[in-house]
Amino acid sequence: RQLPTATPDPGKDTSTTKVDGHVRMTCIAEGPSIGNSDGIVIDVQLAIDRGWSISPAVKGGWTIPTELEVSLSRGYKVHSITWPEPRLKRVDGLATSAYEGSITAQVLVVTDGSSIPDTCEYTVHGSWQACNSRTGICVRGSTVITSRF
Repeated sequence: RQLPTATPDPGKDTSTTKVDGHVRMTCIAEGPSIGNSDGIVIDVQLAIDRGWSISPAVKGGWTIPTELEVSLSRGYKVHSITWPEPRLKRVDGLATSAYEGSITAQVLVVTDGSSIPDTCEYTVHGSWQACNSRTGICVRGSTVITSRF
């Protein structure tokens, strides 16, 4: 059986953009494509306010990493999450990596071998630490988006 086409469920709250801690998170599910017939990709876009940056999704070091936790309906699982390369920048004379502007992490969703329901409800919980480049003030942010394909 094939994966369903990624289309929003009109009977469910499908607002896919939420804002917190100087970051706007948007989720867009894209169905199987020619280059990726094995799964559905959920693009998680993070738009960071001007003058702010967030830490990359790498644990370790002195920064709090940006994280995504994804929950899926039965029959589906997260195969991988692919992050873009962060930019190297200086903060108080120290070199660090950060995301600025807008980035997209891609969550590849595949079937787990059990029966595949016609739709899949997914929940993406994003969390980050946003820091202001001018003042050095850092704030935690997080949001949860639930939708379906």
